[in-house]
Amino acid sequence: MAKQAELDGESSALTEERECLKEGCMLLEVRIQVTKAVYDRDVEEVERLSDALDAECDATVAEKARAEEAVEELKG
Repeated sequence: MAKQAELDGESSALTEERECLKEGCMLLEVRIQVTKAVYDRDVEEVERLSDALDAECDATVAEKARAEEAVEELKG
């Protein structure tokens, strides 16, 4: 009888621990989802800025080429 009571107590403790672990797992899953959403937003922002910088760089290179051609025309 004492052994059964001990086993019942352990079973109850394990059940409580399982519930705590389930709650912890759910919280971690929510945090992972939030972190992923923030990461994805940040990646999108970096990609947008990179594209804008690439376009600006291309425009600057083209402008430089036009300026060099104008200089050559003036020399010529």
